[in-house]
Amino acid sequence: MNSKQTENLQLQNGTFKSLSGAAVALIRRRIINGEYSPGSKLVIGNIAGELDISPGLVREALSRLVTEGLVTAHEQRGFRASEVSLSELKDITANRQLIETHALRLAIANGDAEWEAGIIAAFHRLTRCPRMDDEDHSANWSQLHYSFHRSLLMACNSPWMLRFSDLLFDQSERYRRLRFGYELEGMDSPRDVDGEHQAIMDAVLARDADRAVELLSQHYQSTVQRIINQADSTIFNGAAASPEAK
Repeated sequence: MNSKQTENLQLQNGTFKSLSGAAVALIRRRIINGEYSPGSKLVIGNIAGELDISPGLVREALSRLVTEGLVTAHEQRGFRASEVSLSELKDITANRQLIETHALRLAIANGDAEWEAGIIAAFHRLTRCPRMDDEDHSANWSQLHYSFHRSLLMACNSPWMLRFSDLLFDQSERYRRLRFGYELEGMDSPRDVDGEHQAIMDAVLARDADRAVELLSQHYQSTVQRIINQADSTIFNGAAASPEAK
């Protein structure tokens, strides 16, 4: 089953609580996955046809994604997938490090045995999932990757920090997918992502907050540096944008 079939099935079987929420989630996923390239025009009628929903729902979804920074609205010119830039990537990473390291310290101070068990379970599921075998496996791994990082922060007791973390995760994931920050093949120095996650988890479970936040910050910095090293000039100047989204 390809991604479009999966999306239609999700709309039909009630995976989402509402069609409005489904439209937001599915268009967000397409932007993050790079199906709508940076700067590409998001044609409401075409997207409505693809998802088999009304143009009004698509417009509402795109307006909501403007607030998340994934879509830009241009007066008289409609919607476009947001551009990307090196400066934005660095800004996203810096804020992610700032917010999540603080949230992680709070979680380590407040977390109980149930929180620890959640981290271990999330890590186990993540390490059992292939990363780059095909489109579906990659999407599954990305969701499990999110769940692992979310599990680390769950005991911070701050819904706002978790919301900001989610927003920054989506932005970071978009850049990672543009240039595969965790790519294993064809690299001079293959990255041991499972090992990095294991080290972060071990420090968290040992309640070594200083070590845990250091490793988490390094983990994010390694990703951004890998993306920068792999990026060519077209990725960050808009030249790679695809034709109008269909």
